[in-house]
Amino acid sequence: MNDERKYANGDEDPVAGVSRMAGEMPPPDGMEDALVGALAARGLLARSRMVMVRRVAFGAAVAAAFAIGVWFGASPDTPQQSPPASRYALLLFEGPAFEHGDGHREEYIEWAREFVSSGRFVDGEELGPESRVVGVRDSNIAGDDRLSGFFIVEASGIEEALSVAERHPHIRHNGTIEVRRIRNR
Repeated sequence: MNDERKYANGDEDPVAGVSRMAGEMPPPDGMEDALVGALAARGLLARSRMVMVRRVAFGAAVAAAFAIGVWFGASPDTPQQSPPASRYALLLFEGPAFEHGDGHREEYIEWAREFVSSGRFVDGEELGPESRVVGVRDSNIAGDDRLSGFFIVEASGIEEALSVAERHPHIRHNGTIEVRRIRNR
């Protein structure tokens, strides 16, 4: 393959010619030192040196800022992030002592609104009175208690979930709440 370039008028590209000559003839002794000295005397090398000094100074400043950020970030005064919340099912049971009333639904909705306003997820449903059992019924389940509804809440642990359940209006009406952690998918 021919690396020579020619202009439209037939002249040889001067860069190609110099490149070819560089391989054939070494520069005279002391030429490089003389060229560097002449460029430095005119201040032409000082600019690139200044650029290099600025780049080094900038890099040092960035490294120092990063180191300070890491040091402050590792400070014992930095508040630790709370562990991610887990989801819990609050299973609402009604037994013979449960006090039925017309205002319960509104109380439960208001409780849920207050919980949501604290920034925690909540969902829930009231279950209908009819149920059917499929399979073998566990003898430990009391026949008089019936599951009447549920809420799904976020809490940092079982203790917080129990505290949330204790403040639920279902307890004031002599209901029972079973708290169960929901397994992560």
